[in-house]
Amino acid sequence: MKAIHITEILVGEEKKIIEYISHFALENVEGFEKHLEKHPVSGKTLIQFLEESSTKINVFILQTTKKSSIGVEEVSELQQFAIKKPNLAEISLAVIYNAEKLSLPAQNKLLKLLEEPPYYLKIYLTTNRPGQLLQTIRSRAILSSLSKNSVLINISSEIKEIVKKVISLNNKNSNSHEPKEIYQDLTKLIGKYKVAAEQRTCLYQLVQAITEEYEEINLQELNPKDRKIIDSVNYLYKGLENNANIKLLIDKFFLDLNSMV
Repeated sequence: MKAIHITEILVGEEKKIIEYISHFALENVEGFEKHLEKHPVSGKTLIQFLEESSTKINVFILQTTKKSSIGVEEVSELQQFAIKKPNLAEISLAVIYNAEKLSLPAQNKLLKLLEEPPYYLKIYLTTNRPGQLLQTIRSRAILSSLSKNSVLINISSEIKEIVKKVISLNNKNSNSHEPKEIYQDLTKLIGKYKVAAEQRTCLYQLVQAITEEYEEINLQELNPKDRKIIDSVNYLYKGLENNANIKLLIDKFFLDLNSMV
């Protein structure tokens, strides 16, 4: 379940953002590794990197020109781009550069696209002032902070540990963990974040990490407990997509896991 169409708000220095988007392209665009060999990203601006990448992937860059803000007309152009299926690769990439410059009407218009983005479209909003974006936009996106001091950078090891415990529920040996322990760990991790978008990011990462554990396994080879884990993760994912209450989603996830024991 590769959630390509999930919108991300990227906060951090331009170099880190380029690396982040490069990693996404390497995972999802065939031949992008050879493209980077011919066009290394070192010393380039984000706009230069994206313009060069347009030879391998459908790219739309939304940024201010002479005006001080990004208006409704520019977002309309993005919407026109979004409805066209990609012809260079299996995905399209849209980047809103300095997204805090979106006018209020433009943000409201953008919201309609974020509510139901095409499955092939990846949208990134880059900004160092995410608080200037509407809460409704932030709640429909993953906040990825690329700052060295950001706590979001350091949660991967904790997520991996929780994933191990979830997978261990399928084991019959003494190394398996109790659902209550998993619930406590996840609740503690989520509690580190006071912003809903960051909490959602954390849960999206959990969904992706567990899904990747099962990606290489034939569905026919799954036992009932494996299927129960996948069903609970799918429910969690759908809840995130529908902007459901975070605590209720975690509680439901715990109840699903607890029913396996």
